[in-house]
Amino acid sequence: EIQEQISIFNKIQAEIQEAIRNQSQLESQRHENTMVKEAFAEMEDDEPVFKRVGPVMVRQDVAEAKVDVNSRIAFIDGELAKTELQIKEKTTAQTAVREKIQQMQKKLQEEASGS
Repeated sequence: EIQEQISIFNKIQAEIQEAIRNQSQLESQRHENTMVKEAFAEMEDDEPVFKRVGPVMVRQDVAEAKVDVNSRIAFIDGELAKTELQIKEKTTAQTAVREKIQQMQKKLQEEASGS
C-alpha cells in the first residue's frame, strides 16, 4: 500500500510540474501581449497595424487590434487564475499524500522495532 501512495505522490508531482510549465508559458504570453498593448497606446489611430493570418500579413484597424489584444490578455488572466488554483489544489493533495506516507513509514518502523 505504501508503494501505491508513493506512486500517487509522484503522479501529483508530475501534474504540479506540468501546471507550473503551463503557468510560465501563460505568463510569457501575458508579458508579450502587455508589451503590444503598451506599443498600441503610443500609436496614432491612423497608423498601419498588421496581423499575420497564416503566411500573409493583413492590415488591421488599430482599434480592432487593441480590442483583440485586450481580449487575449483577459483570456490569459483567466487561464492563469485557473492554473494557479490547480497548482494550489494539487499541492494540498500532495501534502496529504506525503503525510499519509510518513504515517505509514512510522507505523512500519514501530512494527519492525516492536518485533
